[in-house]
Amino acid sequence: MPMSTSLDLGQGSGEASTLTESDERSLGRAELDQLREKERDILDQLRHIRNVTATRRDQIRASCPTSADLISHLPAEVLLLIIELVLQSPLVGCDPHRHIKRELASLSRRWRNLILDSPSLWNRIRICEPWDVPFVKAHVARSAECPLDVEICTEDWDDCRWGAINDRLTVVIRCRHRWRSLVLKTTEKDLIMSCITFAWWFISFKRLTIMDDGLSGPFRFSPNADWSSVDYLELQTCVDLNCLSKLSGLETLLGIYTFSPRPSTFHSLTLFRLT
Repeated sequence: MPMSTSLDLGQGSGEASTLTESDERSLGRAELDQLREKERDILDQLRHIRNVTATRRDQIRASCPTSADLISHLPAEVLLLIIELVLQSPLVGCDPHRHIKRELASLSRRWRNLILDSPSLWNRIRICEPWDVPFVKAHVARSAECPLDVEICTEDWDDCRWGAINDRLTVVIRCRHRWRSLVLKTTEKDLIMSCITFAWWFISFKRLTIMDDGLSGPFRFSPNADWSSVDYLELQTCVDLNCLSKLSGLETLLGIYTFSPRPSTFHSLTLFRLT
């Protein structure tokens, strides 16, 4: 009889223990569900906060644009002016039209299209060795009908290859009626000017700059050409001013000389400075 009572107590204890473990699992699942629900609520709140943050950020950017946004929203006329100023102030030894212009065009599609479609960025042409014939032709074509500023420089040629110079020069001579200014940096100035005036007796450009060491002799203006359109002459070379009588419209004369000038010959001069 006592053994029967002991057996009953043992069975009751096992059933109580089994019920307790089941309750704990149920409580654990319920607690896990609550945590998951809280996690979903927190993630929903985080998404809301992120959305609100993005909206506020866009509103602030719209009201106070950054420097990058300012540049991207600049009117084309202002952006073009900035590019022109950059090209006019290059680094020493840097050809802005061969290097800087290409770099600026690679910044964005808008900058590239603006540069390619703006004739005023292509009207400065150099006749020199680094500028090959296709590059010169591209500038002539893209400059449309803009006045051209032409610079002829043979100083950077190792040996003066007249054929290469003439190939480039021929391209710009075809549109000589558009020339606004001419700069000569060469000891072959008489030969080059003869080529220009041979096919073109009427000189249309108004500004002429001649830079030379003077060792090749004084520059002489072709007697077959009409030089009356030239109103600005800068001489960085030795020249006999008595040879300048053909420049009847000359208003500004700057430079150096080694022969006796006759400034009274130029009644139209408003600025006369020689050293």
